[in-house]
Amino acid sequence: MGNIHLNIRTKLILYFLISILLPTTIISIVFYTRSTEIITEKINMSVIKNLKSVESILLQKLDSINDYSVLITLNPELQNIISSAQPAEDEEIIDEILKLDSILDNYYLSDFSALTQTALYPKIYLMDRPKYKDVQISDKVYDISEVEKEPWYDSIPNQLSIVGINQLNVSGRQVQTLRISRKLVALRSADMAPEAALLTTDIDTGYFLRLMDSYKATAGSSISLLDTNGNVVLSSNKQLEDGELIRGGLLDGKSIDDIATGSAFHVEKIGGQQMLVSTNYIQPLNWNILSLTPLDEINIEQRNLNTAMQVVITVCMLFALLVALTLAGNISKPILALVKSMSSIDHGNLDIKLRYRKKDEFGILFNQYKNMMEKIKDLVERLYVSEMNKKEAELKAKDAELKALQAQINPHFLYNALDSINLYAMKHNVPNISSMVNSLSNFFRYGLSKGKSVITLQDEKRHVESYLEIQQMRLGDKLNYDIVFANEVMKCLTVKLALQPLVENAIIHGIQNVERTGHIRITADRVDDLLQITVADNGPGGNIVEMHEMLETDNMSSRSFGTRNVNERIKRVFGQKYGVRFRLNEAGGVTVIVEMPILRTMEGYHVDDDISG
Repeated sequence: MGNIHLNIRTKLILYFLISILLPTTIISIVFYTRSTEIITEKINMSVIKNLKSVESILLQKLDSINDYSVLITLNPELQNIISSAQPAEDEEIIDEILKLDSILDNYYLSDFSALTQTALYPKIYLMDRPKYKDVQISDKVYDISEVEKEPWYDSIPNQLSIVGINQLNVSGRQVQTLRISRKLVALRSADMAPEAALLTTDIDTGYFLRLMDSYKATAGSSISLLDTNGNVVLSSNKQLEDGELIRGGLLDGKSIDDIATGSAFHVEKIGGQQMLVSTNYIQPLNWNILSLTPLDEINIEQRNLNTAMQVVITVCMLFALLVALTLAGNISKPILALVKSMSSIDHGNLDIKLRYRKKDEFGILFNQYKNMMEKIKDLVERLYVSEMNKKEAELKAKDAELKALQAQINPHFLYNALDSINLYAMKHNVPNISSMVNSLSNFFRYGLSKGKSVITLQDEKRHVESYLEIQQMRLGDKLNYDIVFANEVMKCLTVKLALQPLVENAIIHGIQNVERTGHIRITADRVDDLLQITVADNGPGGNIVEMHEMLETDNMSSRSFGTRNVNERIKRVFGQKYGVRFRLNEAGGVTVIVEMPILRTMEGYHVDDDISG
């Protein structure tokens, strides 16, 4: 690999940027690492605090439910019923069921629902009431046989106990509830307070789910309640509630039992995603609250901070680059100017145009260089002065010769000669020759127009009429034409020789290439703010795309030179948005459209070449 040669300006920019970039990168890495640690610690503290809040609110709700169940237990009318044996008569059984249903309704309609901020669904199951199954008039009162075969029944303690998640049909819809049970004893029984009934209270889990959802650390986090066996009781994440992640062993080989009792946090890979696992042990329930927070979402604040830092660094780098470019330019620009000036000497340019006003080392160098080149230039001029004088004399002689030749081609001489020919034609009774000479004389008179480059449309019309008269005499019945100009545009200005080249193209490339009689129609009229002139023929037509490309090409063929010359002169005199374009006729042939501004004097007219709009 060959050596890479960098100019002095590039080297200065690279050195300056490296001196800024290296320390900035080191500072950014240190800042990012430390800020990540701080943000992670704060997130951990916030998660633990949220779990403590969930624990506190959960225990408060359970205490409210406990008070609710105690009040129901101590209800005198309820105690009378559960302390008595089953009535013998069906009417008495129905009356007993209705009383129990009314008692539960009274507590359901009390302030406990407002206190717990969720719906409560109490049910009571009485011992030794088998006939209750035959009388189904209440959805709150049942015989104990309805639940005594449930797997959780035998393990219920005497105090308030959480049974688990239950599905309850309420008004025709399924409601997920958390079921809490309490054994009721017959306080008025003769025996030693025997177990007489079971009270269950179903609580709509929506409240707890909303509670856990409100205490999530991030949008993708989840909070779950785990029972003593490590099973998920409730979770804000449906997958966790179904046990797919925990029982599936996705905690990198660890089960939920491996999570330490008490407040703790660590990072685990769950479902292919790095998670911050935080737990909080609930002592009274022997349960755990589990929080799973994606590390990607924890680092959002860090990424935002990192983005802001990158923006600041980018701005600083751009500023540093601007300073580097300015500094490098101030140093390299004089050197490059000097090198460029020396390079021009190889092409014979001895004129030094270096300008440097600062009085530093470059200023001294430039002054010495100028003085040296002025001396060299003076020597060269002295050496070639005689040769230059000789060439100048030769050029003056050739110029005088050219002017003499031009003087011989005098327009007046041409007019006088044509008038003489006309007189001889009339004298010898040859009217065709006289008419052609007269048209030719008018053709040259209007064509020269006393040296003017811009003439009136009326003069241009006379010029093209003379040309067509000559061509009709030459072609005979092969050509006919008509010219229709509006009176209001006759005094408008146009470039000289704007129509004759277009008519000539129509004759050569259109009329002469068809067997039928050729027809040329020339019109001029005002269209909005434009002077629009058209030259239409009934020739064979052509490729419209090639015709427009002809106006842009540098190919000076005989076919394109005249039209392209007209187009360029119109644009040069009136502006780039005017000129020539083509259109194919439906009946055959081509129409050339010429557009110019409506002007009767060129005084004060400004050529506007800004056609971007």
